[in-house]
Amino acid sequence: MAIDPKKIDPGLNYPLKQVAQFLEISYGTMLKLRKEAKLKSMRMGMKYYIKGKDVLDYIEHGDPPPKEKQLTLFLPPKKE
Repeated sequence: MAIDPKKIDPGLNYPLKQVAQFLEISYGTMLKLRKEAKLKSMRMGMKYYIKGKDVLDYIEHGDPPPKEKQLTLFLPPKKE
């Protein structure tokens, strides 16, 4: 069972292992989310932390929508 979002304090910083437990995901998946910048993290000393506010935003909104790729067509110049 996932943690109740009301128990996450937006003003606190949580270590990655604790956030993985909150989200009920593996630590490896947590590292992947951090690497892909889906969850903002900060480094303090030798450890990474995530703000409670960012954890709550991730719970509420999930993964951000993928960016749309713009297709550019290069057409040859018109011959007159």
